[in-house]
Amino acid sequence: MPNYSKQILATQRRKKIELMKITDIMNLGKDYIQAQVIIHANIKSVDETRLWFFNICTGCKGKIEMKEKNFICEKCNRRIPQPEKKFQLAIVASDETAEMEISLGDREVRTLIGQRAHTGLKENKNKITFPKILQTLTKKNVTIQLLIKEDNVLNKAPMYWASNICNGFYIPEDDTTQTTQTMQQTTSQVSQ
Repeated sequence: MPNYSKQILATQRRKKIELMKITDIMNLGKDYIQAQVIIHANIKSVDETRLWFFNICTGCKGKIEMKEKNFICEKCNRRIPQPEKKFQLAIVASDETAEMEISLGDREVRTLIGQRAHTGLKENKNKITFPKILQTLTKKNVTIQLLIKEDNVLNKAPMYWASNICNGFYIPEDDTTQTTQTMQQTTSQVSQ
C-alpha cells in the first residue's frame, strides 16, 4: 500500500512584489504582464468628471444599469428596487519621477475614507454630486499595489488598476522570493 501521508501537491515561486518608481512602471516589459508592483505616491487629483460610484445587483453582485426608470439585472432577470452602490474612482498619483492615472475600486476607496458609497449619497441627500469626503483624498501620501495589465505593457494604456492601497508609505519585506508549498497530509489507520 502506498504511503500517502505526505504528498507535495505544488511548489511554486512567486515573484516578489517590487517597490518601483512610476517611470520604471511605465517602461515595464512583457515579463511583468499580470505582475503586481508597489508605488509610494501622492494623490495629486481625483477625477470629478466621471461618475464616482456604480450600482450592483443585491443578488449576484454584478453591475447593473438603469433601463426605463428601473434598475434591471439581466443576469438574475429581475428588477432591483434599491441596488447597492460601490465606489469607482480615477485618480492622478505622482512620485518624484512622474504622474500616472490609477483606477481605485470600492475596497481601495473604503480603505482610504472609511465609508461605503451609500454613505456618500446620504450625505449628499441622494444627489449624485461629488462627495466632499472624496475631495479630501488629494495630497494624501499612499502606498498603492498595482496590477500591471497586458494593455499597460503592450499598448502603453495610461490607466493602471489598484489592487490594494494603504495610507502612508509602507515598506515591503526584504524577501527576494517566497516559496509556496501546498502539502496534503493524511493519516490512515489500518484496522487490524
